[in-house]
Amino acid sequence: MVNTYEAKAQLSKLLAACERGENVTITRGAKPVAKLVAITAPSQRQVGFLSLHLGEASIAESLAPLDKEILPSWLREPQQ
Repeated sequence: MVNTYEAKAQLSKLLAACERGENVTITRGAKPVAKLVAITAPSQRQVGFLSLHLGEASIAESLAPLDKEILPSWLREPQQ
């Protein structure tokens, strides 16, 4: 734990400690008010969440242009 004065004066050293995996608690008086922790690099996000639900063939089929016979049914106003 370090007080706010030390944290301000030694921020570079505290950041280096975080990079090594240490957590640093900053206090005001005897009361903890903040914590410095390292940020882990986000994992590579896998694009393609639809493939989990539809399958690869279904995705291509879903994104394909509509047939001339089907297109008008998508463009009509809903019947009431």
